[in-house]
Formats: sequence, C-alpha cells, structure tokens
Amino acid sequence: MPAHVRTLLVFGGAFDPPHRAHIELPALVRKRIGADWVLYVPTGRSPLKERGQVAGFDDRVAMLCAAIDPGFASVSTIEGERAGRTGVSAPSYTVDTLQELREALPPSVRMRFLFGADQAAQFHKWRSAAEVSDLAPPVVMLRTPHETRAALLDAMR
Repeated sequence: MPAHVRTLLVFGGAFDPPHRAHIELPALVRKRIGADWVLYVPTGRSPLKERGQVAGFDDRVAMLCAAIDPGFASVSTIEGERAGRTGVSAPSYTVDTLQELREALPPSVRMRFLFGADQAAQFHKWRSAAEVSDLAPPVVMLRTPHETRAALLDAMR
C-alpha cells in the first residue's frame, strides 16, 4: 500500500470466485467516498456461512491478484495467515482482521469497511459488531434481495 493512503477501503469476502462486481463496485465506492486504496481481504472460514469455499485460499488470492487494478488496490492474506496460526477449521472474524490491520497501519490512515447488503442484514449477528463499526465505519452496497435502502432497513429490523 502506498505511503500517500489516508483512507483505506477494506473489502472482505469469499471471492469464490471473484467476478466483475467484486472488482468494479469497490472501484466506484472508492471514488464516491474519497478512499485512496482498496484492500481486498479473502476470508478464511466464515462462522455465518454453512457452505465452505470451493476454491482454496491461495487460489482465491491468485484470482483476485489477477483481476484487480494494482494502481489502487491490493490483496491481503491476513486471514489465511491467521488460519495457518490457529488451524484451518477455526472461524475467521472481521473484528480480529480489522484489529490486526489497525495495529499494522499508521494512525493517520482511516479505515472503512465495505460489504454487501446481504451481510448488513445479519450484521447484528457478527462478533463485536459495534467494534467493527468503530474500527472501520461500514459502507454498504445494496444488492439482491435488499436493492433499496428501505428493503435493507426492513430486513435489519
């Protein structure tokens, strides 16, 4: 990540496989909120998803690296590295990832966390959701089945 970065947009997901929306939407959001850089964070094992990833972690990282624009984005292997330290079957929690990133970043860098409306609808189930919001205020992309703000708010009630 370049030294000039002041606002980092962290985008976590399975990326199994990464597709056009995974690449194009964060680029648009980055411009819209004035972020300098997008950091893609492929997940380890999500505690809220019953189905595991089809592609292995290293394969998902390689696919992302091939798809992103290195002029404003990079891929972090932090969750895969944590899985190596704790065991592959251990769930991966966003709060742990954001805490590690915060410790590694200069204090001047502000983090924002990008995720889809499908995840926002179950955000209340996430481990330490309030701390996630404090570490990196969320930016939510509307998507099926929550394509409007009203639909998302209804799902969150």
